Amino acid sequence: MTADSVGATVADSINACVGSEIANENKPASSWQIRQTILPWAIPNNDKLWLPKKYSGYDELLKFCDAEANEKLPKTKGFTADRSTWKWGIIRDADFSHPLAAAPLIGGQFALKFTNVDGSGQTPNVGQSVSMRYITKPGKWDETRFVIPLGQSGDPQSPFWKDQFESWRSGKSLVFPFTESVVAKEAKNTVLMTDLKK
Repeated sequence: MTADSVGATVADSINACVGSEIANENKPASSWQIRQTILPWAIPNNDKLWLPKKYSGYDELLKFCDAEANEKLPKTKGFTADRSTWKWGIIRDADFSHPLAAAPLIGGQFALKFTNVDGSGQTPNVGQSVSMRYITKPGKWDETRFVIPLGQSGDPQSPFWKDQFESWRSGKSLVFPFTESVVAKEAKNTVLMTDLKK
């Protein structure tokens, strides 16, 4: 589900349609439940239990949903009749809005949405659902790699508000040193906290 993929957009639309068609005949199951638990084995095993009665087989259901995708996608915001515009990264927003984004007057500065992000909830790269990537090497702790979607600061005015986003989006990570000597060597700033009562 890469951001530049047209196939990802079409496949997701077909998948959503198939899930909805099956869910409509199996209430109160939701389309999401059908997509997550039923489709991965019902279609490969040609399990007729889940096939909606108006279709003679899963091939017919898939053809219907493919036609629906081709009719619906050109009308989607950001797309045209030219299939090359149907890129996954255009319609798949990565929304990292802070809870304060809903606050009147000040909320706008806390709202963050990005396009051109790989992944989806149904793939190993779950896109915006990844809160942190963290890789350690026991015994070589100073080679630990780390990245978060935005940055360490919750302050939109800080240079660390979203300074890690591009590394996160592109799948890169940052070195995260552990040992005292390497931390001291890599430190850019040091904050000394003292007990004022002494």
